[in-house]
Amino acid sequence: MSETITINTSTNTYVTNMREWNIKTLKAQEQWESQKWISAPGLCDLVINLVGKEKTIVGLEIGVASGWTMNHFLENLPNLNLTGIDPYVGYMDGHIEITQEMLDAQYLAAQDNISDFAPRGKILKGYSQDFVNLFENESLDYIFIDGDHSYGGALGDCEHFFPKIKNGGIFAGHDWSLNGVRQAVIEFKDRYGLPEIKFVREDVWYWIKK
Repeated sequence: MSETITINTSTNTYVTNMREWNIKTLKAQEQWESQKWISAPGLCDLVINLVGKEKTIVGLEIGVASGWTMNHFLENLPNLNLTGIDPYVGYMDGHIEITQEMLDAQYLAAQDNISDFAPRGKILKGYSQDFVNLFENESLDYIFIDGDHSYGGALGDCEHFFPKIKNGGIFAGHDWSLNGVRQAVIEFKDRYGLPEIKFVREDVWYWIKK
């Protein structure tokens, strides 16, 4: 996959980031392997099995990045209306700088990657907490949280969006292996006496809301 090298002028360090996020371009270059790059193919299968393809499904994805996972869900669930939320603001991921230039490119790619599924898919540009009130309680069939992976960020998304899930809906997220995410999810579960956490492949955690 092609890369671009940028320089952090404040530290004079070089940062290497992937440059190409457009699925159509990757397919044309024979570099697209959807099952390799999608964050939650197992969750998509779970939604199909539990909710089915006969009725409209309403989903939410927090943390869109290039829109690859949104594309996968929209392609495989023709009855899905899916909203994604992502601020697309530069940040530090450990010691790696995720530049604003990189995120601007990701946002444009994400828009194109879901364009074939309009109007079923849309992206809201901003922080998740700013959009909480757009969603009514018990209005979502599933949610996939893959945004701020810090303890505070993950816990905040759980607190804000768990009420938005219908009874019988799927509350899920990515990166269980990250300490902050795991701590937040376990603490949230224990605080509210929620069912045992289950898992599907690609480091995805979930439970069914009772």
